[in-house]
Amino acid sequence: MSTSHLTPYSKQVDELSKRGFTHQFVLAEDTVIDVVAQTHYVPEQMTIVEERRAEGDSDPADSSVVLALRAPDGVRGTMSTAYGPENEYPDTLRRLGTAPEQEGAAPGA
Repeated sequence: MSTSHLTPYSKQVDELSKRGFTHQFVLAEDTVIDVVAQTHYVPEQMTIVEERRAEGDSDPADSSVVLALRAPDGVRGTMSTAYGPENEYPDTLRRLGTAPEQEGAAPGA
């Protein structure tokens, strides 16, 4: 599958940051961590507001998913995770909630 249509990871994060998704989240076993505030969240409390496929900045073949997330306390940020079976915490990722409508999502994003 060609990834030439994907936007580089850094550009995806920059665009989301301009829209208020300024914190960085990472997945861990049974938790989502806000890297900025060092806050831990239960995955089911997090909401996926938007999901974007991205290519690696230096290697376009390295595709990932950039998630725009909202925490229960209103903190908004991004999280990048491997696309497909390479994901290290697939069970934790599946537990994230989704927004009824993707707020501010661009058509086709």
